[in-house]
Amino acid sequence: MASVSKTSVCNMALLHVGQKKAISNIATDDTEEARVCRVYFDQSRRELLMGHPWRFATQRRALALLSELDSGEWAFQYEYPNRCIVLREIEKVFVEFVEPTLNSAVPFDIGITVDGKQRTILTNAENAVGIYTDDIGALEMFGPLFVSALSYLLAHKVAPSLGVDIKSRNNVSESFRTAIAEARAEDSSEAQGTPDPPAAWHTWAG
Repeated sequence: MASVSKTSVCNMALLHVGQKKAISNIATDDTEEARVCRVYFDQSRRELLMGHPWRFATQRRALALLSELDSGEWAFQYEYPNRCIVLREIEKVFVEFVEPTLNSAVPFDIGITVDGKQRTILTNAENAVGIYTDDIGALEMFGPLFVSALSYLLAHKVAPSLGVDIKSRNNVSESFRTAIAEARAEDSSEAQGTPDPPAAWHTWAG
């Protein structure tokens, strides 16, 4: 969707709430509509990304080790990726001659550094690889249904500041629920299921 821009999404949102005055450039326009959209756009985008493990925004990256821990529940402390909106899981380690377990998820927790200035990832996985939702801002990477859901969420947020009546706001909320359900369903359909392991000794181990 190369033609999608921040300005076009904002104009879609404004139309959803009955605002017919279009924004020509969201970065420079000084109208009330543009100012309100600028306040809520990135927050809306990040909320939408956080709410579902979107395939187009999924990153798999080796985590940077901060320290090995000598005591407590966790053995390793890793740096929280800068562009990570939400960490979904720690990638499972491929191990031969290990029987499958009922719960193969790799346990982890979120902490902070001693100085309180940096989020960290705590786990017992050595050489951990994080699977997370990236703070992706390139709108051309968003599918049409995601863009539609984003425009409705933005419309819901800007509506009170633009004096939109309660009935119209409720209609926008209902449209958003429909749009987000369609976007999630479409996103989930773009993959095949994980195949069964070839043998008990050749599997994923948690």
